[in-house]
Amino acid sequence: FFFFLSFRTGKGTTEINPSIYLQKSAVFFSGIDQPLQFGSMKVDAADSSIATFQGNTQVNDLEVRLSKSAIEYGDGSFGQLSIMTDSISRISLQTKHLLKAKITTVGND
Repeated sequence: FFFFLSFRTGKGTTEINPSIYLQKSAVFFSGIDQPLQFGSMKVDAADSSIATFQGNTQVNDLEVRLSKSAIEYGDGSFGQLSIMTDSISRISLQTKHLLKAKITTVGND
């Protein structure tokens, strides 16, 4: 069973500010044809979930909470990135993103 959620950057000035809760799920953001722009975004991923950011995805303020899950941020850019993670979750960031990220480790649930 798959569920697809699509975000598109519109012509107006309204910011997209989603809060996404994943459990045994995956979300994939990719700005291929044009930049995919977000204001602030919260991603709470649990139980083997994954959040992937590729292409020209731009997030001003990204807040991620990982519990037995993963984040992959390849291309694109962000203004601020804070990650709260347990010790068994996986974080995959380019070095330029890793240097800007604030990463906090919490106990396993």
